[in-house]
Amino acid sequence: MQSFPINGHGIKAGDSQPLPNALATVRRTGLWCPRPGLSADPHEHRLRIGVLDTVAHELRNALMPIRLAAAQLGAVHGDESRLPRLRVTIEQQLDLMSRLIGDLVDNARAGNGKLRLQCTDTDVADVLARTIAACRPGMVAREQHLVLDIPATPALRCYGDPLRLVQILGNLLDNASKYTPCGGRITLSVRQNNERIAMTVSDNGIGIAAAGLVHIFEPFVQTDEAVRFNDSGLGIGLSLVRNLVEAHGGRVVARSAGIGFGSQFTVTLPIGSSAKPRRRGHPAKSS
Repeated sequence: MQSFPINGHGIKAGDSQPLPNALATVRRTGLWCPRPGLSADPHEHRLRIGVLDTVAHELRNALMPIRLAAAQLGAVHGDESRLPRLRVTIEQQLDLMSRLIGDLVDNARAGNGKLRLQCTDTDVADVLARTIAACRPGMVAREQHLVLDIPATPALRCYGDPLRLVQILGNLLDNASKYTPCGGRITLSVRQNNERIAMTVSDNGIGIAAAGLVHIFEPFVQTDEAVRFNDSGLGIGLSLVRNLVEAHGGRVVARSAGIGFGSQFTVTLPIGSSAKPRRRGHPAKSS
């Protein structure tokens, strides 16, 4: 086992309160007129309004630093020493927006059965290295420690889409870092047998209540504890993880002993190419 320091508003589960201002506005303006065949359930409309509000909030948060940086660019007046910092700010926020929109698009494609995978015999060690490199900045900022528990031999391989596998593990590591206090510990372990490979991300963060575990993979759902600890994000990362894992014919399971006891997410994938996707509705396409 190797241990080293990494240095150098969604809809909440169990939320039963309406969005009075939004719904009142919709009713008052006469927009509360569902078309024939669509549900008129106020709860469903509340969820839709809440999702749109959260998406708008996250995009606005990312746009504000870009707007400020753009304004400062016009005030440089020959002082080019400020340009690298402004460029980094713009690039970071654009990357955040790109990932946010990408997750939304991928979730929509998965729901419509249009998610495409480029599956091949994949070196898991390469996937791990690329994932850790992508997640390092967030862990650096929080002074968290990453523990790797990976067998030295034999070579770890599985059948999957390398980019999507990085996306799966990256979402899990980002999620663990996001809900683990500064200086906390995150563990990434891998186990393999003759047929399947299991990759587990665990942490000593805020944990998940039993009621939250039931809905943790649903889209746009965040537990009360998660929102109080860190209210950024849409609550779609874990939903996308489930969609991508099942598109690979695998399974993802979440475990937690409760609030304050950390959490554990285990992704199990087939090693060979004979596994069939286990999807809700339409299967993902593989090419």
